[in-house]
Amino acid sequence: MILKDIYKHLRHGRSQAMIFESIDGVTVIPLCGSEKDLFSFFNSKLPNMEALDYLRTASSNINNINKTCKLKIKIDEGLDSKSVGQRYRDFIAFQILGKSRKELKLNITALILIIIGSMVLGLSYIFTGYLKLFADTVNIFGWVIVWEAADILIFKRPDLMKEIVCDLRLHDADWD
Repeated sequence: MILKDIYKHLRHGRSQAMIFESIDGVTVIPLCGSEKDLFSFFNSKLPNMEALDYLRTASSNINNINKTCKLKIKIDEGLDSKSVGQRYRDFIAFQILGKSRKELKLNITALILIIIGSMVLGLSYIFTGYLKLFADTVNIFGWVIVWEAADILIFKRPDLMKEIVCDLRLHDADWD
């Protein structure tokens, strides 16, 4: 629905609906639509996920260009920007909390896997002189465990951190 409104604005010559204006380090993200378009059909306190995805995409695109600018989200006139902003902020804060807990779990999991993998690799080197086949099997198992920890730290955690940073920027944005 939000994207349809943006395309409608583009067709009617209001091309500023998709352009992010940057003035004095503040980037303005326009969010078009009525209150029923900006919030869930079932619960008026929950944001419309399409609108939230639009804001996250815009925020992450702006973050890739300029990491220091502040965001300002401009909604259509006639809507109470403080109320809309507060409901979005509450939901985003809840999302940040969940993602932060997920990041903590990933860090703990990676640490545990590194410890277990190191112990298994140490065991494999102890058994190298006695049982060659068993030592090789344990060695492979140990490296698989260590690789899983590296996968978490190198690939999964940075993506989650980018999402958290994007959500923090949206949470701190000014609503106008």
